[in-house]
Amino acid sequence: MVGSQLRSLTRRTLAIVAACAAGFVALTVAVDSALWREPWMWPEARGFWFNVVEGRSAEWGTDPPLHYATRLLPRLLPAALPLAVAGAAADRRIARLAAPSALAVAVFSANAHKEWRFVLPAVPVANACAAAAVVRLGARRLAAVLCAASAAMALGMAYVSAHNYPGGHALARLHALEPAAHAIVHIDAYAAMTGATRFGQTRSGWVYDKTEGLAPGAAFANYTHLLTAAPAAHRAHGFEVMAEQRGYAGIGVDLGRFPPLWIRLEPLVWVMRNTHQPGC
Repeated sequence: MVGSQLRSLTRRTLAIVAACAAGFVALTVAVDSALWREPWMWPEARGFWFNVVEGRSAEWGTDPPLHYATRLLPRLLPAALPLAVAGAAADRRIARLAAPSALAVAVFSANAHKEWRFVLPAVPVANACAAAAVVRLGARRLAAVLCAASAAMALGMAYVSAHNYPGGHALARLHALEPAAHAIVHIDAYAAMTGATRFGQTRSGWVYDKTEGLAPGAAFANYTHLLTAAPAAHRAHGFEVMAEQRGYAGIGVDLGRFPPLWIRLEPLVWVMRNTHQPGC
């Protein structure tokens, strides 16, 4: 009796999951096809095909095998990770809870291309293991200190994140500085990767181009404006700087000043215009 009820519940659950999955796939295809102006656009399927089927994920950049363990997870879990590790070492139940997520991180670590979002499912599990460790080890005071430190780090990282998109800010500045009804803007790879997305391309009469691999000079003659991380390469070909956009460039350290640590902001993306084009 119980077995038949369990099978019936499983079938109903699978039917609901399948129906929801089909509905959400249809929704994302409809929305993304409209936003990208391309029929049958399913971003997740295209990403899976590119990264897994074609095996080209390394083209997006590579990191060493221990990148998740030594850099990304400590940033995502500054307080929970040490507690979770200590708890797993002290209690087999916590270790069993953490094992599937640890295995998943290990599998992802074998892939040369790494992104923090790939290991996000491990975050709630690590938090649960950390909470269990606090109870198991009686480390409530240590947990309070680590949580306070984690909150301070989160505030600092939020400030850093606000300066991580100089390309997007540069595109907004171009729109604010240039009143022309028509323009042809080239956005280089760095500007595109740091926020100069289609959502920021708000001028209906403008053309925004992200063609890569162009050599400075004649290939840029038809562009009226540039968002570039290499302004020196274009100055000799008739482009002048309209504005420079600063962004996060690391942590400054000087024990002789107060505070001894600060956020370094440096020019990272330049807004340029073509002085050889009419109206520029």
